[in-house]
Amino acid sequence: MKGDKKKAVEMYAELSTNSQNIPLIHNNYVNTLLDLGMYKEAEDYLKKISRRDPNNLQYKLDQGILHTRAGEVNKADKYFKDLIQENKSSVQRIKMLSDYLSSKSLGKYSILALNESREFLGNSFLFCLDLAMLYRIQGEKDKMVREYLSYVTQNAGNLQYVKNVMQALLTKPDELESLERLLYDKVQQYPDTEVYADLLIWVTMQQKNFYASFIQARAFDKRYKNEGEKTMEVARVALDNNDYENAYKIYSYVIREFENTPNQMLARLGLIRTREARIRNSFPVSKDSVRVLVKDYQNFIAQYPSNSNALEATRNMALLYANYLDQKDDAVNTLENLVSNPRTSTYLKSKAKLDLGDIYLLKGEPGNRHCFTHKLKRRNEKIPSAMKQN
Repeated sequence: MKGDKKKAVEMYAELSTNSQNIPLIHNNYVNTLLDLGMYKEAEDYLKKISRRDPNNLQYKLDQGILHTRAGEVNKADKYFKDLIQENKSSVQRIKMLSDYLSSKSLGKYSILALNESREFLGNSFLFCLDLAMLYRIQGEKDKMVREYLSYVTQNAGNLQYVKNVMQALLTKPDELESLERLLYDKVQQYPDTEVYADLLIWVTMQQKNFYASFIQARAFDKRYKNEGEKTMEVARVALDNNDYENAYKIYSYVIREFENTPNQMLARLGLIRTREARIRNSFPVSKDSVRVLVKDYQNFIAQYPSNSNALEATRNMALLYANYLDQKDDAVNTLENLVSNPRTSTYLKSKAKLDLGDIYLLKGEPGNRHCFTHKLKRRNEKIPSAMKQN
């Protein structure tokens, strides 16, 4: 193997006499020389090509790589720092320098280069994503988070991207707690910066601390006059995570504080669903409690008869009849009325028909179930896939 590399060096040396070959052989030639410990030859080659092209940044960087590979740590350190100072005024060149050093596992200097350029140019928002990635590679997650926060304040449209990244990277409790503390400080310092408040709500939800999320969301909605929108988001996530106590508390707050708004109506339905989920997950299930739920659904449907949520509530009520009260005929009648209602969406009709098929099977009427299943299959073939996912 070593012999092959020596032959390659001889070939590259001959080719390098023609300047047109340099772009084609440069990387392989330098790497081979360094692998063989031929540092003097590498230095002579780099000096020669640098005289031909004195502004070529890669040639200059490779000189620093040479010092590093030769074990000249102090010399390499001074060389890279001087090179950074020479190029910090140019965003393009400093970015090229940083990327190249990162590719050589010299992240320390990549970070230094971007920070020096950012400070020199007086723009603290430069290179946020680049630095966030470098800090992540270095394992400096607190600094990584700060860069993502700087990035998101530039454009609120970046918020979901930042949430997705943090959800993937911050998986330990102490990391989320650190982010929460940082965001508390940011909210205190910059109370008018909406993304900080939004992220603070998000991170408390990631920790499943839904009461803390509620407190922040309540303040958020008041400040931005959102009619309970963010508070409702917390309630939904709390319910999805089986935190019935806080879901109930939050939905009750929205009902009380946001009268005559769309969210008040949704909170009423959310409150019923919270109580239903709690009952479903109790043992044994109390039929009296289920009857109260049915009555609550009936009242909701009567109060909002023209709203699409009333149709979904109708299906939920029918399933309570069938699964908990053994009132299968009432369930069938309710679902058949839902299917025949012209305002019922195609997707909800399909779900109701599937429910009917299951109930017929429970009633010992498989023929009716087969008929409904066949119709449902034909109907589903006509439903766009995007609608099925809703």
